[in-house]
Amino acid sequence: MVDAKPRMLTNLAWLESKDDLRLIRSIKYGVSGTSMVAWGDQTTSLQRLQLVMYIRSLSADAKKREELMNRIYATFNNAQYS
Repeated sequence: MVDAKPRMLTNLAWLESKDDLRLIRSIKYGVSGTSMVAWGDQTTSLQRLQLVMYIRSLSADAKKREELMNRIYATFNNAQYS
């Protein structure tokens, strides 16, 4: 596990493919074969839910950044600016 890399929590495709229950279970029980250890004994159910809400907020921010970049690109890609 020395070379284990953390999950990119702003990866929209990955996050959208996982439901909240899957994320809660991953936090509580860990994910075997990865560097994600179980946090069930050290967190309450409320804390795990709050973590999922925080992770979801990161993807919301990423969606806003992606939308902004697309709008900026569309604006400056306009023939008027070429």
